[in-house]
Amino acid sequence: MLLITKSQLAICSIAIGLTLLAQGGFADFSSHKVYPVPEVRGDGIKVSDINAIDCDRDSLAALIHRIETNPDNRIDSLLIAKDGALVLERYFREANIDQLHPARSIIKGVLALCVGKAIDEGKIQSVNDPILDYFPQIDRTKLVDGIDTWTIKDSLLFRSGLDSRDYKARLGKQRFERDAHVPWLLEQATAIDESKPFQYAPHDPTIINHILSNATGQTFEAYAVEHFFEPMGISEYRFRTLGYGLTYPQDSLQMRSRDLLKLGLLVQNGGVWGGQRLLSREYLDEATSPQAPHKDGSHGYFWTLPNVTVNGAPTRAIMKFGAFGQAIYVVPEYDLVVVFTAGGLRVQKEGASEPRELRPMLQQDILPAFPKN
Repeated sequence: MLLITKSQLAICSIAIGLTLLAQGGFADFSSHKVYPVPEVRGDGIKVSDINAIDCDRDSLAALIHRIETNPDNRIDSLLIAKDGALVLERYFREANIDQLHPARSIIKGVLALCVGKAIDEGKIQSVNDPILDYFPQIDRTKLVDGIDTWTIKDSLLFRSGLDSRDYKARLGKQRFERDAHVPWLLEQATAIDESKPFQYAPHDPTIINHILSNATGQTFEAYAVEHFFEPMGISEYRFRTLGYGLTYPQDSLQMRSRDLLKLGLLVQNGGVWGGQRLLSREYLDEATSPQAPHKDGSHGYFWTLPNVTVNGAPTRAIMKFGAFGQAIYVVPEYDLVVVFTAGGLRVQKEGASEPRELRPMLQQDILPAFPKN
């Protein structure tokens, strides 16, 4: 009988492994390990086998391996939907499919969808309405010049003309009654920049939040749940409520990764979910069109149109991000929706909230792995 020592067996295993690797012999094994078909959960999300579609699975496997083996990794999940079906779903660190994750400023993207729905219902007339139309209690004689031209659209584009530094400095630890917050905000304004440059600022979601509530008679949370979350099967979520009863619109939403994907799919599908129109295409197209240029692309209505390139070619993308690594990317040319969640990724310099790690992964690893439509 031939006896083989453990060291000899190890050497043989390595040799066989290198031979198979050179011949692509590990492809089937890797596909089962790295690309299991996402779980069918009856949550309205279609799933598909990534091994059956045209894509560079080796590049995606390399990306996943890089995330998993990075000792400093803070990414918690990566989901990719192709042609409307979830094809890749991976969770890292301690994250899992049922975990509610802080979505941060993605809540503002939901707020913009709710404004569109209120317009569809006729409860808000137009994004061109002056904001003062929705605050009859405000004494206009106390306002500086320019506030009377401030529209809903200006706030959705972060182009109100109000210096956010001025607002933050005066806000401090102020506590308000529900109908006193916005009047105080506007009456404290010392000047409005008539050129209305883009400025990512907290007062704009605050204004829109109050307008939505005043126009619909519901809180932002109640309106979002009725018109989007319930029809889309989003049953687990967490909002935060302000002391005066309205929903906090800045960064308080928590959602599961799959439900963030649903928001991206809704945008990709032009406002339709499961065959039901939840939002007019006209509004959604307008909301996700470039209207407020800035150094890294342009802004729509609380959604961003970032500068994305694939192999040197500009590629249209729609993004909603949240601080420290939360992102929904919709890329129409590839019919892809990509979701990242993370915990504490470093942000770019100069106040940008999209972490420096995410867009290179999108541009260099994910998009090149799939063919254009």
